[in-house]
Amino acid sequence: MRNGRSGRLSSKISRLITSKGSSGTRMKQASPKQRSLWTKIGITLLVMFLIAAALQIGPHIISSRTDRSPARLLEGIEPDSSSTEKQTRIKTILQAMTPEEKAGQLLMFGFSEEDEHFISQMISRRQIGGVIIFERNVRDAGQVIRMNQALQRRAYLYGSLPLFIAVDQEGEPVDRLGSTITCFPGPRDLGRLNSPYYTWIAARDTARELKALGFNVNLAPVLDIAGEDSIVYERSYGDAAWQVCSLGQAAVNGYRQGGVIPCAKHFPGIGFAVDDPHEGTVEIEKNLNELEESDLRPFRHLIAAGVEMILVSNALYPSLDPEAPACFSPIIVKDLLRENMAYDGLILCDDLEMGAALSHNSTGRLAVDAVKAGADIVLVCHSPEKQAEAYNALVEAIKSGEINEQQLNETLNRIITIKMKWQLGSQQAVPEKAAAVIKNQRHQEDARQIMTELNRKKDSDN
Repeated sequence: MRNGRSGRLSSKISRLITSKGSSGTRMKQASPKQRSLWTKIGITLLVMFLIAAALQIGPHIISSRTDRSPARLLEGIEPDSSSTEKQTRIKTILQAMTPEEKAGQLLMFGFSEEDEHFISQMISRRQIGGVIIFERNVRDAGQVIRMNQALQRRAYLYGSLPLFIAVDQEGEPVDRLGSTITCFPGPRDLGRLNSPYYTWIAARDTARELKALGFNVNLAPVLDIAGEDSIVYERSYGDAAWQVCSLGQAAVNGYRQGGVIPCAKHFPGIGFAVDDPHEGTVEIEKNLNELEESDLRPFRHLIAAGVEMILVSNALYPSLDPEAPACFSPIIVKDLLRENMAYDGLILCDDLEMGAALSHNSTGRLAVDAVKAGADIVLVCHSPEKQAEAYNALVEAIKSGEINEQQLNETLNRIITIKMKWQLGSQQAVPEKAAAVIKNQRHQEDARQIMTELNRKKDSDN
């Protein structure tokens, strides 16, 4: 039908240029100037026709390409759908995914303002599984909402699974959003107060505001047991395992109730570290028995409570694996965390651009090693060049079979399951609703009450 219309319109254009006028008499020989004018008119009409045809055909092409895309295949599954129905749908999604799409889902990227075009391309063409937001991406609440909306919308329009949109909002000193949201005391101050209730309140209110901004993952709480010399002293709830277990559990419950996915870190514990893993290699000189007595206890406690995500550090634990940092070590990730501790949630590998990681290998090799060791998601937080290197290396490893297909599908099953369970595609930030949540009166009162109790505690201690 379209070809017939095209032929008729082309004939009309031809007649306009060379044939009879409306009176039925042959047109006079046109001057060069007239011929040029008629040619321009004819070309314009032809271009208009081609645009109209493209508008008619375009949606059909897009529809046929995306009807069996991961995003479309995920639609229609509700939280109360049967487990059989969910697994059947996940199997269908896995069968429809290309090696490139599978590689993309294993990655979480950060970006700067200068790299926004690159991250957009990685979402639309490479279907990366998540993004992580830093201070550099934040100006005000409205801008953050628009940014997160655009990121999630782009994933959907190009047929990708919904994005994990993550942030490190631990509380001071790791406070990516600053004054954009309600300010609560950081983990160390909450540890001084030692109140599971107030820790839960702070986490719940924070999560509500994160969700209103369009985030669905908070890379918190920190479960490291840290003394005064530790590099994570202010980020930790305390130096006693029982206290970190108690307050870590309260924080996880609060984040969940507020509507974001919690991620416990930094397995198997970096509280003993005095050097910064962002700068270079960090070694934790503890054997397994020592780790079991302290550092691993909060993780075992939260695993029993079903924590959805655990981030593995890139510190080196020579007594467990003398060669590979934790997140690249099958001994630590597969044998200890996945099998010995029976963890069935998502395992994240800490940023590959940290000095503790890059001192061991190239970004591409590290990404492959992390997945082979058992990581489900790999963070590459800054450089587009290193992000592209990680993506390309994973695609090649999947195609060559270096990454085991069964292990890969188990990883993707876990990723899709949690995205399905939390209905990430439906969690769009709405500015009108967000205004009633972000820094609202109730949250401000909660923050003041916690600060009042904290100051009272400090005064009594002095």
